[in-house]
Amino acid sequence: GNVLAPLVRLDAIPPVVHNGSVTFDASASTDLNCPTSALEVSFDFTGAASGPPPWTPWCFTKTASHGFPKGVYEARVAVRNPEGLVGYAQRRVLDVANSDLCLVDTASDVDDGGKCPGNSGTDGKLSLREAIASSNDKGGKAIGFSGPMTLDPASPFVITADVEILAPEGVVLRGAQFEVAAGTAVLSGLELTGAAALVVVREGAQLELVDCHLHDGPLVRAEGAATLRRVRMERCGATCVEVGKDSARAELLFSRFFDSPLGVRLAACAGPAPLVVQSSVFAGLQQAIVAEVDCSGPIQVRHATFDDNGTGIQFRGGAGHVLRNSVFTRHAVLAAECGGVTFQEREGHLLFGNANDGCLAGDPATLAADPLFLDPAARDYRTLSASPARDSAAALPSVDVNGPAPGLFDGPAPDRGAEEAW
Repeated sequence: GNVLAPLVRLDAIPPVVHNGSVTFDASASTDLNCPTSALEVSFDFTGAASGPPPWTPWCFTKTASHGFPKGVYEARVAVRNPEGLVGYAQRRVLDVANSDLCLVDTASDVDDGGKCPGNSGTDGKLSLREAIASSNDKGGKAIGFSGPMTLDPASPFVITADVEILAPEGVVLRGAQFEVAAGTAVLSGLELTGAAALVVVREGAQLELVDCHLHDGPLVRAEGAATLRRVRMERCGATCVEVGKDSARAELLFSRFFDSPLGVRLAACAGPAPLVVQSSVFAGLQQAIVAEVDCSGPIQVRHATFDDNGTGIQFRGGAGHVLRNSVFTRHAVLAAECGGVTFQEREGHLLFGNANDGCLAGDPATLAADPLFLDPAARDYRTLSASPARDSAAALPSVDVNGPAPGLFDGPAPDRGAEEAW
């Protein structure tokens, strides 16, 4: 059978604490060739270990608890199968001062004067709306949830001060709209769904989406700076991510965009590097990335996988763009359209099964071969061991394609495309 590293899932319960412990759970991890019970795990609770696992001793028990000093941590787990192959996952956790901790313990959207900490309002509960209002008043709050819950907010949440909103698995917001009007907002672990769902970051503000799942309608609109890390967006109503102002910037890292009309739309792009894409997958889209305007700042795409789209990338204008080490397969119309743009770097693609390779045909260090995806119909773009994408890309300075795994890449060289085989 196919031998791949385990597909690792990690939850942190709760992800926000004050002098408490966080329970990490990797029991949803799976492997192609063995039951989950046969997998061993090792934890790096602080995310600071410099070497490879084991960090804690290998153990078949998939859960572990850990207490933290105050701070922000990117906890990791390594999961090893009987063949000795190791997969990895990561989750953001915080330990904060009691005065900075807001714990949402109701799915109600009411605001009856509840404040955090210490005042739960008339109903004795703290809603997400009340928690965000408290954060806006004081700034620097960390908002957690008492457990899984489904919220149906009636009006937008407006964020005007620095905040971290971290959820365990099972916190669902239906039709929620977030407006990051000022400050830096981190949203982690949330599931957003519904045609009205919208996350907009205004000019001068910053948004970081981490480990979020947005599906069946949502749009992320960047007018300021937006970073998506390990985010999955699928069945977006029209566009998944829109860069909407000249000052805007979007960075898409280790993220997935599936089964939508348009993945990323650049409606404006005058600033430096308005779009940076790395280690991300675009599949089942009518158009994956479209620059509708002349981008004076360079669009940078490295180690991306484009599969089964109508069109992969359409560049409209600009100079100094970067397109490196990416995979383009099964495009019904065109892999890439370069127009009259110029590139600082454009090489190292893998092209296969496209109706037209477009401007990428004949680029340096390009392969024409089946990348041997594990299961593209199920949107699983891990590659089999015989894949020509494996270990065949040029190593790019300081580009970490390994995510939570140690080192910048695994093996003698990076893999082409979004999925680095561990």
